Amino acid sequence: MSASHHISNIIHCMNENGLSPAGFIQQLLNSKEPPHRTARESLFRHAPGVCKVFYKCTETKHVVVAWSISIAKRTMCQEVEELTRKKYGLHFKAKSATAEQQEGFMMNEIVTTIWNGGPYLWEVVMALLNSIPDRCRPTLFVGQEMDLGEFGGDDMGREGDHDDDDGEEGGAMADNDGGRIEGSTH
Repeated sequence: MSASHHISNIIHCMNENGLSPAGFIQQLLNSKEPPHRTARESLFRHAPGVCKVFYKCTETKHVVVAWSISIAKRTMCQEVEELTRKKYGLHFKAKSATAEQQEGFMMNEIVTTIWNGGPYLWEVVMALLNSIPDRCRPTLFVGQEMDLGEFGGDDMGREGDHDDDDGEEGGAMADNDGGRIEGSTH
């Protein structure tokens, strides 16, 4: 028998049992019955592929894009809300912040905090920062200072000037997605 014939038989059985394809999937996902476990696990494993098929289909692409963006926005908002909790240390009142608090607000620590507390947010921020190929950030040495231009505050020097506090060169590197490449010398 052909795949088309099998699909027709399945649709006929579903109609006989008063189930739509969407209703069948919902029932399967909510089922706790042991015999349904294999089908449910198969659906879990193939969920990205199913979503991709819906995305590639012209009739459903708009719906899938709108749905995925709404899910992404909700996830990012939840991560931002989580990151504003005092336990992450990113929260202090600007009017009453001491110079010590402001000086101690180190970018590397902020990056690590956001990376740990908002992994999807961090992934999106890095994708946006790297979205224009000729404007991609180069790989940086951990602890290497960059010229922040008008935002830098201090005269951090021209490109190519380095302020080495300990005289050492090399060390660990940070790749473009915020991770560290241990043991690297450049």
